[in-house]
Amino acid sequence: MIKTLLIKNYLLIEEVELDFESGLTVITGETGAGKSLIIDSLELALGARAEPGLVRGGSEKAELFVTFDAQFQQIRDWLQEHELDDGSEVILQRTIFKERPSRAYINGRPVSLNMMKDLASRVIVVHGQSEHQSLQKTATQRYLLDGFAGILPSTQRLADLAAQIRVTESERLSRSERLQRYNEELKLLEHQYGELTQLQPQEGEFTDHKQELVRMTHASELAATLGQVSHELFYGDEVNLSNALADCIRRIDKLADVDHSLAQFSELLAEAQVRIDDAAREIFSISERTEYDPSQIAVLEERMAALQRQARIHGVNADQLQDVCTKLEEQINVVQAKLGEIVDSDKQLEFLKSEYRSIALNVTEIRRKAAVQLGEAVTRNMQNLGMVGGQFSVEFVQQTPDTFAGFGNENIRFIVSTTPGQEAGPLSTVASGGELSRLSLSIQVVAANLTQVPAIVFDEIDVGIGGKVAERVGHLLRMLGESVQIFCITHLPQVAAKGDQQLNVTKTEGAQSSIQVQQLDGQQRVMEIARMLSGAKITERTTEHAKELLAQNTI
Repeated sequence: MIKTLLIKNYLLIEEVELDFESGLTVITGETGAGKSLIIDSLELALGARAEPGLVRGGSEKAELFVTFDAQFQQIRDWLQEHELDDGSEVILQRTIFKERPSRAYINGRPVSLNMMKDLASRVIVVHGQSEHQSLQKTATQRYLLDGFAGILPSTQRLADLAAQIRVTESERLSRSERLQRYNEELKLLEHQYGELTQLQPQEGEFTDHKQELVRMTHASELAATLGQVSHELFYGDEVNLSNALADCIRRIDKLADVDHSLAQFSELLAEAQVRIDDAAREIFSISERTEYDPSQIAVLEERMAALQRQARIHGVNADQLQDVCTKLEEQINVVQAKLGEIVDSDKQLEFLKSEYRSIALNVTEIRRKAAVQLGEAVTRNMQNLGMVGGQFSVEFVQQTPDTFAGFGNENIRFIVSTTPGQEAGPLSTVASGGELSRLSLSIQVVAANLTQVPAIVFDEIDVGIGGKVAERVGHLLRMLGESVQIFCITHLPQVAAKGDQQLNVTKTEGAQSSIQVQQLDGQQRVMEIARMLSGAKITERTTEHAKELLAQNTI
């Protein structure tokens, strides 16, 4: 539960510190005294948006502190998940500056406003006057039913799935166009790749063939010249290099006995002789193998022409075709991957639709059961709030199959009749202003019984209610306060008298107006309820009536 609220320099409040009790806390005061500022400051401390101009005149900043216990498991789990758990109590701080963004702290550590709001959603729920009107909206009615049924996480998932389905389907035309383009691109790439792989180009092949073609077209000249050279090296009539070198080596070897330094030249000449002999033999071998072959030339020319055709197609040198083949293979893999993504996207769309249908069917089943229970519970509350004979039910409006609406397979609307014999109709058209207020309270009390948070605020939800109905409203709120901490701003003495704790708000006029909040006890409480009964003039009769109201614990 919420234990304390400290407010400093917020609008008309200079400094107020409030200690709260369990059960029903009522907040009273004259019209315009500033009762709503207490709830507004509580909401601000819990992460509500801070509008400009909230800092009290003459101050640089407003500060709001809320202390509550962390006994609820969902609160403790959240704190531990975010490493903010400091024990059994939690302190939230909000500092609002005049000319710069506000700051938020949880247990003394700075946090984002979204984090504070996230935690606050697990601490408190606020029901305001505006909910009377919003209750006429289908979305609000559906949210209340789904909250009562405990399926809000499922309906949120439906909304998320519906959004994903819409986005994915809107991209379907684009995907179809891309699919056609990629298929055409893939067909071309595979054709080009097939031609190249059939040709099987090798690195540097064209240059090698070009050189070989030159050699073969000059085969006769090569054979004759090489044969002549090899013959002259071995058998020349005028000069035989091999024999001449051998003779030189013998003569130098003889002189080496006289001059040892000449031995090195003998070795060099011997090496030269070996190289000349090897060259002569290889040249002779080549000359023997070289012959003019027109058929082989034709094969080479045909191969080179095929390589050049592919080179022109791909705009490269004929020796680079092997690289082109590798790149084509890579491009084919890329396009196939893109095609796979498109196919996967279609599969993902079907998966999203399948998940949506499954959740939506389950939601429908739970909604229908919850609708009956909600109708019975609200109808009972209507009888206690002066609408004897009134009836409340939930009507389902089936959606067209596969529309994938964000809320499921059906929309809903609340159907009421507020008096016996009245034809039931949509709440938005049948209920009057006062009836709408009581219907709102009836539904909110039912929903509050199922709340998962430790505190609930009712901000003047009893507008338009009086007399015995007001007593019954107070009784309902007091009973609700036995399981949940309740805060209620009220103008009704019958409701105020049911409070376990009463806070009175007063405003002091002056050069700078200010608001004070006082916890009432004993006679103070009697006098405040008497004022609420009769206004400024308090009589002995209204005082006694106030005492009677305080003494009552049942309707």
